[in-house]
Amino acid sequence: MEILPPDLQSYLDNHCDPEPAALQTINRETYLKVLKPPKE
Repeated sequence: MEILPPDLQSYLDNHCDPEPAALQTINRETYLKVLKPPKE
């Protein structure tokens, strides 16, 4: 499912840097610990 129009997505792909590894790690930890907390 595409959220953005193709021309806007193309512009962003050409003008934005990929997400750094450290930020990927933070995002993953946040998702696991905050958005989907472990069941107790």
